[in-house]
Amino acid sequence: MPDRKLVIPTVAVHVLGHADFQQGVVRVTPFARPVTEEEPKGKPGDPDHVRIEAGDHTLVSRLIDGHYPNWKQVVPNERVASAGFDENNRVAVIDWLKALAKGGKEVAVELRPAKRGHLELSHAPGTSHASRIEVPADITGKPQPVALNAAYLADALTIAPTLWFIDEMSPVVARRLDDTLCVVMPMRLGASDRAAA
Repeated sequence: MPDRKLVIPTVAVHVLGHADFQQGVVRVTPFARPVTEEEPKGKPGDPDHVRIEAGDHTLVSRLIDGHYPNWKQVVPNERVASAGFDENNRVAVIDWLKALAKGGKEVAVELRPAKRGHLELSHAPGTSHASRIEVPADITGKPQPVALNAAYLADALTIAPTLWFIDEMSPVVARRLDDTLCVVMPMRLGASDRAAA
């Protein structure tokens, strides 16, 4: 890894999430770094790019100028409740969320506890295009209802099977046992927002 922090675009992050970049040694070479005979050379005149190699795969991406925000500030240290999904239910929820997200980037889904051992996810309740599922989950505590972006929640559940809750206005954290995590910020929904969602 380089000895400096690099900020890369979201599209490049998604490519790096592919299984081909998850195996073996990953080599990161910023083009602005002086190159030696052993190091791959970047495109001349492009010091704002980075080369990322894993096995036979190479990604060249531009860098974003500036500092990455301090993401640790938005990660809650406490947990009031959690909901964990087994693999089959997690895949079903992700598929449902992705289908909803095709309707637009700001599609909101409300999460709330349902009957014992189930989490309810609903979209646009009280409208003609409402959608709702109840999913078996390993629930601890009493999760407060919270609204989240469907596409972001799908991405978070792809990373980790367990959601950590605090309250309706706090970030929801998807966390794995190895402490890999993803933070999803809540959405504020009024009555008109729920009808339009």
